[in-house]
Amino acid sequence: MENQLSHDQSVALAASPNARLAVVDPSTQQRYVLISEDEYYRLEDLDAIRQGISQMESGKGQPLSEAMNDIRRSLQSRS
Repeated sequence: MENQLSHDQSVALAASPNARLAVVDPSTQQRYVLISEDEYYRLEDLDAIRQGISQMESGKGQPLSEAMNDIRRSLQSRS
């Protein structure tokens, strides 16, 4: 189910200089930020990159050459 912005929300979002709108659920007092779908996915990608860098810095990563060799071996074993 896809929800639609109310007219007031649409106007407030259009007037927001950074295309973000803070809103509060009156029943729970939970705060949310409305952002564009493109911005959401950009932030999601950025978070994944940060996690990867953190893993690499803590030694949890695998060198690219080893990863590629593992992938090749896996693909060959399926043939």
